[in-house]
Amino acid sequence: MIIRNLRISTLAILVSGFFLLSTSGTVAAVDATDFDFNGNGIIDPGEEAIAFLRHVNSLLYREVDSNEDGEIQPDERRTYHRYSDGDVEDLLDEYEQRRGDRRGIPIAEAGSVFQGPTAKRNSFGGVLVRERHEDVTVLQDSSRFRRAKGAVLSFLRDVTENESTWTVRGAILRPFRKSTGKAPTTKETILTSYSVVPSISLDRVNKSKSQQYEVDSLVFRLGTEFEYGGGSLFELQYLRANLGYSTDVNLYSSVPIAEFQWEPVKLDWGIGTSRRLPGDSMEYRFRAIMHSEMGTVLNAGEKSTLEEGEKFVRLGPRLELEFWPTAELLQRFSVNINMRYLWELSEGPSTSHLWEAGLSFRLDQNGHVQLQGEYRNGEVPLTNELTESFLVGLGVKF
Repeated sequence: MIIRNLRISTLAILVSGFFLLSTSGTVAAVDATDFDFNGNGIIDPGEEAIAFLRHVNSLLYREVDSNEDGEIQPDERRTYHRYSDGDVEDLLDEYEQRRGDRRGIPIAEAGSVFQGPTAKRNSFGGVLVRERHEDVTVLQDSSRFRRAKGAVLSFLRDVTENESTWTVRGAILRPFRKSTGKAPTTKETILTSYSVVPSISLDRVNKSKSQQYEVDSLVFRLGTEFEYGGGSLFELQYLRANLGYSTDVNLYSSVPIAEFQWEPVKLDWGIGTSRRLPGDSMEYRFRAIMHSEMGTVLNAGEKSTLEEGEKFVRLGPRLELEFWPTAELLQRFSVNINMRYLWELSEGPSTSHLWEAGLSFRLDQNGHVQLQGEYRNGEVPLTNELTESFLVGLGVKF
C-alpha cells in the first residue's frame, strides 16, 4: 500500500507541475517593421537583419532589448549574445540564401519566412535522425545542426574469436513546434512554446557468438514539451511528457511506458545553455534534468531483465556536460559526459544507472557525418539490459 501510494503521489506531483507553472499574459509578437531602421521598406543586411533575427530567435533577447535596436546594455551583452548568436548564425545563412542578389528581403517576405505560419521556428520541418529522441527539444532547436548528435553506427570484427559486433543506436523524429507569441517577464512565468514529437528509437548491440551485454531495444514514443519563460528563479523551464511502447526488433516484448521530465535553464550559471570558460578557450553546457519513467511488462519476450506482469516506477537525475573548443583548429571536436541514475520506487527491477562519455569529430563542416568514440557502462533505459562497451564508429545526422 505504501509503494502504491508513493507511485500515485509521484505521478501527481509531476503532472501538477504543468498546471502550477502555467500562467496567463500576452506580449505582442515581433513586428518586422520595427527593424526597418532606415524606413526603406526592406530588412537590409547587416544591422537590420541581425537585430530582427535576434528578436525572432530569442524571447529572452526580446525582453532585454526593450528599445528594439538589436543591442543590450554592456553588462548584459556577453551573456545574452552568447545565448542567441549560435542560432542566429544559422538563420543568417538562410537569410543570405533567400536574399541572393537582392539588396535585402522585403518586410512581408521576412515576416512570412522567419516568423509566419510556415516559419522555420514554428516547425522543425521534415524527418530528423539523431542519437536519441531527447536530442531534439524546444531548448535545442534543430536549426543548430552543427552541435546536434548523430545516430551511431559501429562494426567490430574480432578475428581471434571469430566474432562480429554491430552497434546501432539512433532515433527518427518528426517534431512539430509552435510559439505562443508571448514573451516572459521577471515577474511571471509564461508558456512561450510547445512541441509534439513522434519518434522511433533503436538501441541494438548484436554479437554473432556471445550473448553477453547484448542490447535490443525499440521504443515508439509520442512526446510533448512545454517551454515556460520568466519568473524570478529560472529564465526558462521545460516540462516534457511522453507516452510510448517499448519492445525489441522482433516485437516479442511488450512494455507500455510513460515518461516525465523537468529541466531548468539558468543563463548566469551555464545551466541548460552554453557559456565560455575564462579565457574563451572552451565553451560548455551543463544540463540537469529530473526524470521519471513508469511502465508495465505485458510480455517479457526473450529479455531476462524483464518479468511478465511486473510494474516499475523510477525517479532520479539525468546530468549532461558538453564541451566545444573555440580554437580554430579544434572547432570540429566536441566532448560529452552523461550520467543517469534512477531509483526504483516500486517492487519492480533494481535501481537503474547509465554512464556515457564520448568524443566526436565533424568530418564535414555541418557534421552530417561524424567520427565518434564512446564508452558506455550501466543499464539501458526502460529495459534495464546490462551494457559495457567502448566503440569507435560513425555518427550520421539529418
